[in-house]
Amino acid sequence: MSRPASVPATTVVASPPCNGTHSTWLTAVEVADYLGVSIRTIRAWCAEHTIPHVRLPGRVVRFDRNAIDTWARSRAVPVATGVRTRSRGGGQR
Repeated sequence: MSRPASVPATTVVASPPCNGTHSTWLTAVEVADYLGVSIRTIRAWCAEHTIPHVRLPGRVVRFDRNAIDTWARSRAVPVATGVRTRSRGGGQR
């Protein structure tokens, strides 16, 4: 499959949304770009079994986009409301 002339070689072109039964497999580079972290971080998370991934023969690693979305959402930090924080002034009151 060839890339349209208007799309640079480094651009990741996302597949169109599917009916929910089809999963999109991503490479480590695509996941790093998708999450805004380095490829080194993705590799470390794989080694630590922190991020969901699939290891295929030939040292090939793939990530299910739906699993990545679910995993990222599960790690969301709730926003605290009505909580007072301490001053960072360093002085005592």
